[in-house]
Amino acid sequence: TETSGSIWILIFLTGERAMAGTIALVARWAAEAVGLAPPRPAPFRYNPEACATSELRTNFTQDGYIHLKQFLSSDNVAAVVKALDEVKDQMSTLPRHDQFYDVLDNPNSLKQIQNLHTHHAFFADLAGSKAFAVLAEAVLGEPVVLQNIQYFNKPPHTSKPTPPHQDGYYFMITPPNAAVTMWVALDDADEENGCLVYVKGSGVGPLRPHQPSGILGFSQKCTDYGSPEDLKKEMVMAAKAGDVIAHNSAMMHRTGANTSTRHRRAIGLVYFGVSAKTDDVRRAAYQKSLRDTLAAAKRI
Repeated sequence: TETSGSIWILIFLTGERAMAGTIALVARWAAEAVGLAPPRPAPFRYNPEACATSELRTNFTQDGYIHLKQFLSSDNVAAVVKALDEVKDQMSTLPRHDQFYDVLDNPNSLKQIQNLHTHHAFFADLAGSKAFAVLAEAVLGEPVVLQNIQYFNKPPHTSKPTPPHQDGYYFMITPPNAAVTMWVALDDADEENGCLVYVKGSGVGPLRPHQPSGILGFSQKCTDYGSPEDLKKEMVMAAKAGDVIAHNSAMMHRTGANTSTRHRRAIGLVYFGVSAKTDDVRRAAYQKSLRDTLAAAKRI
């Protein structure tokens, strides 16, 4: 069944990171199976045929991104927000490296939660479902493997700009555009509260040079970004709650600070195509070095 598949996917993805959380989620599924807990509905309803059109693949290949308006209903968005609120209620049990704050230990400044699928059954179910995998396979043109489900927020007053970067620099994969990040808006997003900004044409690559940014959660920034040509090609990706914006891992993007009184919440789902070759040793060393640096600086 899809739920039993979720269990094995979850265990595979978590490893030693959150085994206690995994056991709790499996216990929840077991309770549901014998009728001791009310079953949850599937996280999302979707139309596989609508996701698998040749037009989606063509547009994504040419442009490096797609924008699907109102992909999620208001009920879907409310279900995600409810599950996120439940995760936020147990932040003290999450690994420190999975939670980032603009101001350390200020709950109102929470900006990111990593690996949501290891922390809550709703997102574990989502990891094991086809709700977004079908779309990821359609745009990449091959089977995919989920890497992460993340929470992003730009709290009012405390958020900082996200520096221009390409996800492929963090992912350390070959080819550099063989992954897709799906950004799912939970609030209306515009320039005032820090919506995405893309650079037209950058999705074809190559990866440009990066260096440490000093921004928690976005540790690298492109070093040669900001030419008149770059700025001329910028596209402001305003979105409504329920929209899905998907970009490949070579797409140059950034966001501004949130200067409004509104939050700008979203979840992100990262999928690698099966053709992606990962430098696992280099990636693990980078992640360990980053965590050590952040811990030493008391940023996490």
